[in-house]
Amino acid sequence: MAVITLTIVNRPVAVPAGSSLLEACRSAGQPLLTLCHLDGLSPMGACRLCLVAVEGQSRPLAACVSAAAEGMVVRTDTALLRSQRRMAVELFFAEGNHVCAVCVANGACELQDAAVAVGMDHNRFPLRQPPRRVDASHPLFSLDHNRCILCTRCVRACDELEGAHVFDVAERGEHCRIVAGLDQPWGEVAACTSCGQCLDACPTGALFASDGSSAGRHPRRERAALLRAARDGKGWSNQGEAIPTPAPLAPPARPFLPAARLLPEIEASGPPRPAKLRLATVWLSGCSGCHMAFLDLDEWLLDLAERVEIVYSPLACDTRIYPQAVDVCLVEGAVANRAHRELALLLRQRTRLVVAFGDCAIAANVPGLRNQPLPHPALLAAGTPSADQAPPGSAAAVLERAYRELAEAGSRPPDAAGGVPPLLERVLPLHAVIPVEAWLPGCPPSPRRIRTVLEALLAGATPQLEGPEELRFG
Repeated sequence: MAVITLTIVNRPVAVPAGSSLLEACRSAGQPLLTLCHLDGLSPMGACRLCLVAVEGQSRPLAACVSAAAEGMVVRTDTALLRSQRRMAVELFFAEGNHVCAVCVANGACELQDAAVAVGMDHNRFPLRQPPRRVDASHPLFSLDHNRCILCTRCVRACDELEGAHVFDVAERGEHCRIVAGLDQPWGEVAACTSCGQCLDACPTGALFASDGSSAGRHPRRERAALLRAARDGKGWSNQGEAIPTPAPLAPPARPFLPAARLLPEIEASGPPRPAKLRLATVWLSGCSGCHMAFLDLDEWLLDLAERVEIVYSPLACDTRIYPQAVDVCLVEGAVANRAHRELALLLRQRTRLVVAFGDCAIAANVPGLRNQPLPHPALLAAGTPSADQAPPGSAAAVLERAYRELAEAGSRPPDAAGGVPPLLERVLPLHAVIPVEAWLPGCPPSPRRIRTVLEALLAGATPQLEGPEELRFG
């Protein structure tokens, strides 16, 4: 077999002729992020996460669909590549409806893992939250278009491994979507063998078992081996029974990120200040889970009380007015009504360092589900609803649905005259309303992560976490 030699990250590597740059980088011990690529399936080059810089090329190349050539000089980790990978992951989150807290794949999602790897602690792009349906017509499986990232792994697995070709891609541009059959409900496509290979190929929670179990039948680290076996003619039966599981593959190494980024030191200049750090916590639209995680610090709270002065919090203070000269404020929850927005603007004026505390503050998370109300459940499996069937995503429509359609007779929506703050038309993450210095992801963040951040702040340093704990995003 012919062999070629190329240089990858200043290291000469010999690979078989015809290898892709992705395979060459792996041979050199330089694993690359991928979402659309899966061993055993044809390469696609859709996600653009495996970009590499090749000397002499004017733009980065997608390694999975680019052939390695003799004498190539390849770099895999430059500032530009890191920026492009993070932007690609942020666009995936912004384009669809990815609320990790209510997803069956939460904790076993390759899109989440990619967000960790690229350092995505918040999204710089507005969330589009388009109206998309859930196809629950199949007796065993469901397809949630809200979580689909159009990697086409399900399309290729069904076509190349099972030979059924149930799925394809319809429309163009922002209207692209996965369709079953001739754009039919999945359950009506006679070609489907119910093998489950599409579920095992899906990197997110877009395909899942209808009983609500996590996406796929097999742990994700085993899927590549199973798909390679299926490609070699040893695949699953139509009932989804797998071949004997090979020796477990080593889980991929994933870099660990700081719990919060870009935290400056507390300013020492200016007028004299109390010896204790002035700490505030705020609860906007959320479940209070982040504050409960704060309480789970247990006896360390006694040590904290000696080092900080809690000047505003739903946990420890009766004051209704946000005070002046606050050093650090942890803000839980999304901005959902005018009162939230006014409080956010006030605390920004009076606080040196604002931390978005948890996924609701970072990405609107569960409160943001009202931005795009789904049509009636009876319409979900029937196809994409028309404009007159899907209720508009306005605040008035949300109140009408909650207080008239789903309430007892005689109920009416609240109004400002009754002391209820008017809803904003859209639920917003905190950084869409005010500048934020740091983000503390999690639903909720773990007590360990919260403690690490606070201890670093007390020492005037940037927080860093040690150990294998992973960040999760909504």
